[in-house]
Amino acid sequence: MCRRLRNYTYYTTCCTTTMAESFSDSSSELSELDSDQFSICSDDSPISTPSIGAQTKRRKLRATSTWSYSRLHKSDEPERNHQKRKIFYCKFDGCSFANAITTNIHAHLKVKHGIIVAEEESRNKDQKAAEKALKEAIDLPTVREALAELIVTRNLLYEAVTWLELHSLLKSVNYMADNVLLKTSITVPRLIK
Repeated sequence: MCRRLRNYTYYTTCCTTTMAESFSDSSSELSELDSDQFSICSDDSPISTPSIGAQTKRRKLRATSTWSYSRLHKSDEPERNHQKRKIFYCKFDGCSFANAITTNIHAHLKVKHGIIVAEEESRNKDQKAAEKALKEAIDLPTVREALAELIVTRNLLYEAVTWLELHSLLKSVNYMADNVLLKTSITVPRLIK
């Protein structure tokens, strides 16, 4: 957690003085706070600012099938272009093609070497397909019937359908199960019939 947030949380939860006492005291808690308590978040926190001289995060190489046709750069060749993108060097003998743009690399491989590269599906498409499959896997009538049976056999309150713990349990099994449980206890009698 960020140091500033820890200090704020400590100050708001632990200070027991009343407002009148803190106004009457000339050396209040706020004036005694040291400026280093409000410094930039520590390195162990997920929110941090990059320090000077820190290495920048590199993109993951995604077009692996395209890059399988590349060779390592020679000692007199740059590894990256002026935009810090990795340069593709064609691995075929007698070919001096070098570029960092995947579309240009595909065109070169197709025209000069007769190779048509079929790239992997994008992650967004895979993610959407997985989410669609998870939504389709939910059998709403069966879930509602099981919920009604649970309420009746365990003699639970109707408002059990609004319990955050129950919602969390279902979402841990299938994170696409947003609208499976009822939002209000009013509809439970209809569910039990």
